[in-house]
Amino acid sequence: MKKSILLPIFCLILGQTGFSQLVADRSNKINLDFSRELVAEMPEIIWQYPRQEYTNSEENQIEVKATVSCTVPLKDVTIFIKQSLEEEALSAKPIALDPSALTANIDLDMSLIKGQNYLEIRAENEQGGVVTDTRSILVGMDALKDAIAIDRKDYALLFATDRYDNWTDLVNPINDAETISKELSERFGFEVEIVKDASQDDVFNKLRQYAQRNYKPQDQLFIFFAGHGQYDETFGEGYIVAKNSLKNDDAKTSYISKQAEK
Repeated sequence: MKKSILLPIFCLILGQTGFSQLVADRSNKINLDFSRELVAEMPEIIWQYPRQEYTNSEENQIEVKATVSCTVPLKDVTIFIKQSLEEEALSAKPIALDPSALTANIDLDMSLIKGQNYLEIRAENEQGGVVTDTRSILVGMDALKDAIAIDRKDYALLFATDRYDNWTDLVNPINDAETISKELSERFGFEVEIVKDASQDDVFNKLRQYAQRNYKPQDQLFIFFAGHGQYDETFGEGYIVAKNSLKNDDAKTSYISKQAEK
């Protein structure tokens, strides 16, 4: 069991008919079978619930909502319940389609078993294009407790600036960040990245990269800044000073607002 830690941080919680082509889409990865002739149009699956790839539920009854659409008429849409991705499905529920339907709406209450479940939607159009997409659902209180302890990854993103273009240089921020990095990685198992002497653009670009990652529900992201800061008495707002922030910037456009970090 990982211990809780408290540090001074800013946190962000952050084709051709008759040929079949399979696209498996999980974690933004698409695999194409090039041994078969490519299909031009592929169905698209959009989950409304469960939206996240990994979900936990205390109850075994779960609402499933999703939309399947394609510019080519759909031939078959089926939702499967599996106990593992490698085994045969425990059950399969075909979705009724209108003739020449381009869209299928899934809105079901489904019963799952206690423990690990996988919901898989398989959609095929009349050109033989096949797409599957899966959601992992852990059912039960015990499973939920285990998931928090096991199915979790902790990340740390540390920004530290010693050298400035327009402000006085500092001597401790990078050393502090490296000390914290060692503590987080060795004692608590964090995956740590340190960004040194970052410009304003560097900071926002790195934050965007982390915001676009696919996190599991129990994953944690720890963000730390070390360096100059400034508090504006008039607006009652604090700012982080980047490497290229201006010394006299009344509009604070070259700074990073702490409000933007929430």
